[in-house]
Amino acid sequence: NVSYLLEGSVRKVGDTVRITAQLVSTRDGYHLWSDTYDRKMDDIFLIQDEISQKIAQQLQLSLGPDMWASTEPARDVDMQAYELYLEGRELVHKRDSESLERATMLFDRSLRLDANFAPSHAMLAIGRMLQIQINDIDRQEALHIASQRLARANELDPELAEYHAGMALFSNYSNNSAAATEHARQALALRPNYSDAMIWLEVAYMKSRHYSEADQVLEDLLEADPLNLIGRINYIERLNQLGRSSEAHRHADLLMKIDKVRGMWAHGETSLAYQGHIAESLRWELLAGKEYGLHSPRVSEAFRLAGEFGEARRAGESPVIMLSEGRREEVAAVAIQIVERSEGTFWARLNAGILLF
Repeated sequence: NVSYLLEGSVRKVGDTVRITAQLVSTRDGYHLWSDTYDRKMDDIFLIQDEISQKIAQQLQLSLGPDMWASTEPARDVDMQAYELYLEGRELVHKRDSESLERATMLFDRSLRLDANFAPSHAMLAIGRMLQIQINDIDRQEALHIASQRLARANELDPELAEYHAGMALFSNYSNNSAAATEHARQALALRPNYSDAMIWLEVAYMKSRHYSEADQVLEDLLEADPLNLIGRINYIERLNQLGRSSEAHRHADLLMKIDKVRGMWAHGETSLAYQGHIAESLRWELLAGKEYGLHSPRVSEAFRLAGEFGEARRAGESPVIMLSEGRREEVAAVAIQIVERSEGTFWARLNAGILLF
């Protein structure tokens, strides 16, 4: 339940920015406060502080000197580097292959303009680690790059929330749940309701079998950020694990409002893996296929599970289909090719091992 809504707009002309902000009561629509700011882009951080302080005054909040200190830039920042960082950060939230590739390029460009901008170092590390699963890049190389970037971010700004969030993700990959939990908590102390930090805290709790704490983090995340993509996906998975598949379908409906295809996939996964409804799963996968492309592994897999191998091949030939049809020699050849083409990435080795087994 939100009591107040901050509305606003930003217009940029040359090196000047105009920010219009207004604070509205959601109860009666009354405008509690509004103001317009015309500033040069080189003092954008001061504008952020000025607006946040005025809002705090209107809400009669006392955030304390530590809060203001955390928002003060430690030094002058190249504004183009800052803009590239903001653009990359938004792309990271999309969690798809193309967006992550683009985001890491933007963070790299940001650092070429300002090599000492700590947030870009931390976000480049986070972007590279997320690509391990989504883009299937080499795990060890990505973690090595991430550790270097995070170390540099820590040197530049040890109180940076993105640094601690990145370390939480890194620790999860390293199976160090205790460190992941500690860093995620530090990130949240620096920036309450930091959604990615909450996600990686939930993962750490799940890895360490603190299930009630993990469930609470997910509920807090979705209360603070109802449109969070990964939080909603993780919550659906958790509901299914708890045998609450009807609720999982309701949340898949909500997920469809955020990401239509992923919501359909969630319906399909719930129907198949947790309810055993192959036909219903196939229906959802085909609907998703119309949006995402019929020649997709998920549509192919749905047909395969329904025993429609011909349709599965038309949607996309795969080693799993070959295996289902007893074509083991072809499967072995494909497994070897997977490893050779991928130069031995983690997921390639895992998939090849499963096929050969």
